[in-house]
Amino acid sequence: MLAIAALSSRQTLMAQITLEHTYDSASSISLGWGGQLMIINFEVEGKKYVRSSPLNNSITIYNLDHSIYKSFIIPGTPIGYQLMYFSEHLFNTDDKIEYMVIEEPSNGTFTTSIYNEDGVQLFHKPNQAPVVTGQFPDEQVPIYNTLNGTKMILSGDVTDITNYATYVYSLPGTLSNSIKQINNSNNNQLSMENIYPNPSNGNNTTIEFYLPQGVNSGVVVVYNLQGMELKRYQVDNTFHSLIIQNSDLHSGTYFYQLLTSIGTTGAKKMIVVK
Repeated sequence: MLAIAALSSRQTLMAQITLEHTYDSASSISLGWGGQLMIINFEVEGKKYVRSSPLNNSITIYNLDHSIYKSFIIPGTPIGYQLMYFSEHLFNTDDKIEYMVIEEPSNGTFTTSIYNEDGVQLFHKPNQAPVVTGQFPDEQVPIYNTLNGTKMILSGDVTDITNYATYVYSLPGTLSNSIKQINNSNNNQLSMENIYPNPSNGNNTTIEFYLPQGVNSGVVVVYNLQGMELKRYQVDNTFHSLIIQNSDLHSGTYFYQLLTSIGTTGAKKMIVVK
């Protein structure tokens, strides 16, 4: 009897997770970036499934019952790309869906474009892109709300790949709570957030971080590409930013992490250009 009861209980637990719907070809590694299925909380229409397909560079938006809400094509013929910042009121003030496309052509030069759902190009900058493009939608970089309006920060090369500049743009809309990075000072998350300037000109770099509630100290560690530790900084809850002096670092790519007693953040990239 006990064995039968245990088997019945196990079947009940397994039955709690059920397949609701299947989307074909939601992603395809062999066809490049862009293939993904996600849930976006739009400012006006609320939560929708957003599916991109590298097969035909299409974006299809579904209601939560999986019926089609809207469908459109990414303009041009991007090959390698990443999609960010699906919204309605960030890049302009109408209710049309808008989104950012980070494209990497075959020559390795990134281009940032912003489109409306009807294909109207709102923004286009060759040789400029977010330095950090995290996994959508957890890490939204590099758009921020400030007391002086909403700002977008892109970096790119001026004359060649060793001569970087950083560009700050003002946006007409506001980064809403549904798409901006969570304010970790009000929750229990361990987080490494913004880094600026990145690339750095070789003087210093500022890294923003948050410790979870109940954790009073941590360590920020900087590594080279081979994983060798180069710098170590003790941090606490007194401040939420750390200035790293990198004048002694050579030009190149480095990684940094926040380590605490309850966990470690993923490694993030820091670029030094001299």
